[in-house]
Formats: sequence, structure tokens, C-alpha cells
Amino acid sequence: MLRLTGEENFEQELQDIVESIDLEYAANESLFSWKYRLPIFLAVSIGMFNQLSGINAILYYLNDIFGHAGFSKVSGDLQAVAVGATNLLFTMLAISVIDKIGRKILLLVGSVGTAACLAGVAMIFFTGHHENLLVWLLIGYIAFFAFSQGAVIWVYISEVFPTE
Repeated sequence: MLRLTGEENFEQELQDIVESIDLEYAANESLFSWKYRLPIFLAVSIGMFNQLSGINAILYYLNDIFGHAGFSKVSGDLQAVAVGATNLLFTMLAISVIDKIGRKILLLVGSVGTAACLAGVAMIFFTGHHENLLVWLLIGYIAFFAFSQGAVIWVYISEVFPTE
């Protein structure tokens, strides 16, 4: 007989699964009860910080940012494509390693990386020097964001709430 699990006593494992489902349906609590205040706070906080990180503003105004830094329209468009490809690549990379590395490590690495990249972008606009590094700093910012917050938030929020 072919077994899909390593359990010798598969009837007991099946019974445990059925009991856990029964317990889940027996607990008919409201999501907004006092018991779930911490998970709700954490989910709302990480969602808020995800939006306040500036990713939407960077992506929306990418061509304007490149234009103010002195790039032509054509090179700005090509750089926007590079940023989009980076976003896709690093999101896929994060999805493939999120369970191996862990959510906390991804968020910490991403936070430090995005902060450093945005500090570099601010210095370029403040001093007016090294505009050629702007593209690389913005690509780095997108890569760090996609590798951390961009992927982790959706996994984390789905896991923090009770299943019922």
C-alpha cells in the first residue's frame, strides 16, 4: 500500500485532523475581540508601514525623478523598465526563500537596505553630484523592498489572523 505520509497509524492522524477542524468551528469568536488585539495591531502596522515606505511614490514618479536628475526621456523609460524587471525578479526570489530564511530576517535586511538606498538618493538630490548613481540606488531600493516588505507583508498578514 502506498502511503503519502510517514505515519504508520494513518487513521489516528486522520482523526487528529478531524478533531482540529471541529475545534476550529467550535470557537466562534469575533475577530475584534480583546484576545486578537495584538495580531490586528501587527497586521495593520505592517500594512501601514508598507504603504508609508514610499514605494508607490517612487514607482509612480519614476520618470519624473529621472528627468529631474538630468536623464533624457528615452533613458528614463529604459531605466523604468529596469526597475520593473528588478521588482519582479526580487519578488520571485523572496517568495522562493521566505520559508528558509524567515520573515523577520527578510524584513530586517530589507529595512536597512531601503533606508540606505533612499539616503543615497536624498544625498544625490541634495548635493547635485553623482547623478549617475541614482539609477543604481533606485534599483537597489526596489530590490530591497521587493525582497522584504513587498513579499513578506502578504504572507505575514494571512498568517497572523486566526483561520476561523
